Amino acid sequence: MSSGAPTISIILPCYNSGGLLAGCLDSIIAQTYEDFELLAIDDGSSDGTAALLDAYAAKDARIRVFHQENRGEACSRNRGIEAASGRYIYFTDHDDWLHPQTLEILSHFLTQNDVDGVVCHFRKCTDLYRPQAADINAGEVGFDILEQPLAIYLQKRRFIPIAPWTKLYKRELIGEVRFPEGCHFDDIAFHFCLLAKVKRLGMVDAVLYNFYQNPGSVSHSAITPQKVWSYIENIRAMHKFFSQPAYAVWLRPVRQRVFPKFINVVVGQVRKAGKQGLPQADEMAGALRLYLLQLWKEKIINLRHFKLRKQWAILKLMLHK
Repeated sequence: MSSGAPTISIILPCYNSGGLLAGCLDSIIAQTYEDFELLAIDDGSSDGTAALLDAYAAKDARIRVFHQENRGEACSRNRGIEAASGRYIYFTDHDDWLHPQTLEILSHFLTQNDVDGVVCHFRKCTDLYRPQAADINAGEVGFDILEQPLAIYLQKRRFIPIAPWTKLYKRELIGEVRFPEGCHFDDIAFHFCLLAKVKRLGMVDAVLYNFYQNPGSVSHSAITPQKVWSYIENIRAMHKFFSQPAYAVWLRPVRQRVFPKFINVVVGQVRKAGKQGLPQADEMAGALRLYLLQLWKEKIINLRHFKLRKQWAILKLMLHK
């Protein structure tokens, strides 16, 4: 391990992590690549999360803990970015865990190739953390390098996962890009804005991240007014970013191919909530109607970018009284 600034900064937002956090922390400590700092942000937890983080930090100098009032995951991630001192940044979630060679393999690829970031595969799991063997030869892992990855994604030639925990990025690349605060699904805007800055992206053919499918997570719960607003705010954040002169070349294709994707998702979820008679279904439909009208009037969305069947569904919702 180097005596100066660490090579990698790992950012870990935590909120009422319960019994899942210890496995995540153990998987980080067990990394074969040791030149890292772990920035753990306790987002106003009311259980034993804060004490557990402090206990781990007392035993490992690489762990830095930040305690703050509850402000949401995006705020925690942004605080980690601001505090990071490593050349590269990696994100993880408190209920997931890393393969012991995650940092070794990703950093090996990033330093050996002229790329801005590198992406790995992940596996979905319902079991809890179990130690894994360090059984991968980093030099033998297959890989691809994508030139202009956002163009490749928009042309549907390659899927690039949105989740930040699949990627190791150069810290300088992230620059001014931040997660939109107060939102669920804050990684949507962050992913696409950052992808626009990447010139070359590495894709390694190795499963290095274990994603725990927590049935109580936000992504698995029913649609809510906050979720409806969050989808819209992510679209607004992307529109603001891509309206900048440096990234304006991407604005039209993003409006055509990215915005409709997430509008379709939220419209579909709100319509489903109405059919199921879920609480606040009418409130969400009314709010979404106003949001869509605003996006349309501000020329952020264009109905011509949607398939004909979707155009009718959105128009019907917008005009409904």
